[in-house]
Amino acid sequence: MNYTTTYYWQIISYDEFDAMSEGPIWTFTTEDDENQKPLRPTITGVKGIHVPNRNYDYEIVTTDPDGDDVLYYIDWGDGTFVYWFGPYESGENVTKTHAWPALTKLYEIQVTAKDIYGAESEPGKMYVFVLNSRPATGSILGRFIVRIIERYPIFEKIFSLFKNI
Repeated sequence: MNYTTTYYWQIISYDEFDAMSEGPIWTFTTEDDENQKPLRPTITGVKGIHVPNRNYDYEIVTTDPDGDDVLYYIDWGDGTFVYWFGPYESGENVTKTHAWPALTKLYEIQVTAKDIYGAESEPGKMYVFVLNSRPATGSILGRFIVRIIERYPIFEKIFSLFKNI
């Protein structure tokens, strides 16, 4: 049988005198075989300024339109990764912990989901700002950015455009 195809059938019977009797026409349609990719994962966790070398929990979740189990891949943005792990049920919340290095920087976390049949989602993103409390070159810039983000949280998204801060 082919996918997304409608099939019809009917039973016609004859007796020993060649009398004919027709039954109703029956029909069914086969389902589509296309595997849909999971939705873009959402990432939630502590917002605002992060302290270096402190563990923070991040919750990740996605759903798969087909209800397939999913795996996740995390790029923490600091050169570390969590390669495909899982599978988890579609819609199941997953918590991962990460500690950031002692470097004043805005990091972009990216999480991609993949269903058990290999269809990958678009990456979900979250930004975290890590403030190294040690005096260092450029610490005036770091303090300036922190003050702006504390007063006007919308600037966290604007600063995300400048990833090499």
